[in-house]
Amino acid sequence: MPFLTEFSRNDTVSVGTTAVRAASPYDDRKVIYIRNISTGGQVITLFFSDSSTATASGGGIVLNPNDYIIDSLSESYTPWRGPITAISSAASGTLSIYER
Repeated sequence: MPFLTEFSRNDTVSVGTTAVRAASPYDDRKVIYIRNISTGGQVITLFFSDSSTATASGGGIVLNPNDYIIDSLSESYTPWRGPITAISSAASGTLSIYER
């Protein structure tokens, strides 16, 4: 009998001053944990949207260095399953991402 495997991602994403996709859409996402692990003081903005991307002056979730966000399936709550884009206040920002 084959083992059933669950999607899991543990990765880093480089983020600069142009928006990048930090996470692709995933219809069965159970948890996503995103942390700003930048070492040069970069502030990274996350944007959760199907139709727009992160912008330097736009709204979104702002992560200062070492800040994080967790979006998790719990208590009948469904986490965001669409794309997540990110933009940094300066070059060489880094996000750590875990999702399953």
